[in-house]
Amino acid sequence: MKKTILVIEDERSTRTNLLKCLEADGFNPIGAENGFIGIELAKKHRPDLIICDILMPELDGYDVLTKLQQEEITAAIPFIFLTAKADIAGLRKSMEMGADDYLSKPVTRVELLSVITSQLQKQKAARFKCSTESIQDLEESILKIRKLQEFIETKDELLNSLCEGLPPLITNINTAIRELKEATIQTKRDHYLEFIQKEFASIIALVNQVSELQHFLKPENAQIIRQFNFLHKKTKENRNS
Repeated sequence: MKKTILVIEDERSTRTNLLKCLEADGFNPIGAENGFIGIELAKKHRPDLIICDILMPELDGYDVLTKLQQEEITAAIPFIFLTAKADIAGLRKSMEMGADDYLSKPVTRVELLSVITSQLQKQKAARFKCSTESIQDLEESILKIRKLQEFIETKDELLNSLCEGLPPLITNINTAIRELKEATIQTKRDHYLEFIQKEFASIIALVNQVSELQHFLKPENAQIIRQFNFLHKKTKENRNS
């Protein structure tokens, strides 16, 4: 696929020569005779690279670069200044503003292709790096999501396992209360009262255990929680056997 190059140059002869040279070398060139048109064409076509003259009426190259940098869709496009004044101060200003390179008039075909090829290769490398980093970030995010999912499942299993002991305790208390109401001998009443107090203590201990675990249930403790849940299940199995 041909790379699109936008040339913003107010001198018709220079602009025409650059466009012909670019087309002959397999590029898809677009020309703009001033900065305002250049900005609109950049937004419309999103070229792979922009070559822009510095000295232009109304809107010079510096203003064009500034406006393009303010637009999200054009801010990352490689930008090359074209100037007849290869003074040190002007070149330093160009680089400080964010230009990627410069060409001094009159531009030779070798210089033009060399600078364009260099910038397009840099752009390709930057995109590849960005793509690689995006893939790595995505993989890390997926891993974090999986770990979080495992943590949630383990947490739920642990809490459900701990709370399994609550219904039997409540059933025992209700039975003891009913027996207490029917008991006529004081010793039996004392026995049921003691039993009810014991079951209530077990409930309170269970609630405290769950409350304490709430502070400990964090993703970074998932491995420890998983091991604790395994040991809890083993202990329960041993008690039931």
